[in-house]
Amino acid sequence: MIKITSSILSIPNFLSFLRFFLTFPILWFLSEKLYVLAFVFFLLSSLSDLLDGHLARKWKKETDIGAWLDSIADNIFNISLILFFYFSEKVPLYY
Repeated sequence: MIKITSSILSIPNFLSFLRFFLTFPILWFLSEKLYVLAFVFFLLSSLSDLLDGHLARKWKKETDIGAWLDSIADNIFNISLILFFYFSEKVPLYY
């Protein structure tokens, strides 16, 4: 069960917000064919995804809002990349 703590402002929640906002530069770097920068930002985003849940459990900062933010950030990130690749015709989705 998810525990509710008094503070929404925590490092794990910040990492979830960071992952949401890293989606936009990744998409821009991909559109500008700056693949190395896109990959670096993708790695940062993936690292923040690993750390937010781990730190929330370790520091007992699990919140309902944090779980919601994590889920929303993951979905926005994944759906945005799928749509980008679909509409840029880099990866055919019909296979």
